[in-house]
Amino acid sequence: MKTKMIFKKVSLWLQALLYTGAGINHFINPDSYIAMIPPYIPFKTEVNMLVGIIELSLGILLILLKKQRKLVVLGIIMLLIAVFPAHVYHLQMGGNIPGFDLVIPVWGAWIRIFLQFLLIAWAWSVRKGA
Repeated sequence: MKTKMIFKKVSLWLQALLYTGAGINHFINPDSYIAMIPPYIPFKTEVNMLVGIIELSLGILLILLKKQRKLVVLGIIMLLIAVFPAHVYHLQMGGNIPGFDLVIPVWGAWIRIFLQFLLIAWAWSVRKGA
């Protein structure tokens, strides 16, 4: 029983660090994120900043708002769904984003798509407790 609780707490903190770090990275390395935004989405710089703020906020709130954690988790899931088109775009480009040095094999782009679903399941797993 105690091991399970420790695992949940570690999982929660890892997610908080992941989203906080990713949010900060949107401001440190904006070009890598902006390049992945599909061409049909306008205001790429602003979208990148908004996503960065949301990720950073959700990462922090995941720890701070224990009683509202389920809402925070739903926010993370909505964010993961909202950024899904960027991963699809990366796949459509064959793992190569024009004008940017981020080149991965097509199978790597498929893994990124699959990871979105794993991140959603992982977020859902920490909606209670810890």
